[in-house]
Amino acid sequence: MDIDDIYKMVGYINQQEGKILVHIINGKTNKQIAEDMNLSSCTVKRHIENLMNKLKVKNINIDPPQ
Repeated sequence: MDIDDIYKMVGYINQQEGKILVHIINGKTNKQIAEDMNLSSCTVKRHIENLMNKLKVKNINIDPPQ
């Protein structure tokens, strides 16, 4: 996998998934994301599952900013 492959995968992310990804990168929990975006936690979980499939990753573990 190279940078071009990554750009192609990111292009498949919709706007809602992109917003959720930013929250994840910023260390927010699913519950916090749901509250911030006025979504149910089930909807956030579904978007995260879609992101993981599109980015071909098995898990998303990011340490919160310090």
